[in-house]
Amino acid sequence: MENRSKPSREMVLSALPHGEKGRIVRIVPSHFAVRLLEVGCLPGAEVERYAELGGGDRIAIEVNRVIIALRREEADTIIVEAYGAA
Repeated sequence: MENRSKPSREMVLSALPHGEKGRIVRIVPSHFAVRLLEVGCLPGAEVERYAELGGGDRIAIEVNRVIIALRREEADTIIVEAYGAA
C-alpha cells in the first residue's frame, strides 16, 4: 500500500489544484449524484485533478484509473480532502 500523508483540508473537487490528489469524502445529494457514483466517484476513492476543458466549464479528473470529464456544477457536489505536503 502506498504511503500518503493524512488528508489535510476539505473542499469541493473543482477547487482542488491541478495535479493535486485527494480522497473523496462525500457526494452532495443532487440530480446527478447517482451518475457520479456509477462512474466511480465513491467516498474513499482517490482522485487527481487534471486540466480544465471547454473554457473552464469542465474539468478532467482521474478516479479508479479512469480519466473522466465533469461539468464544474457536478464537480462542485464532490467533497474531497486534499493530501497535504508529505
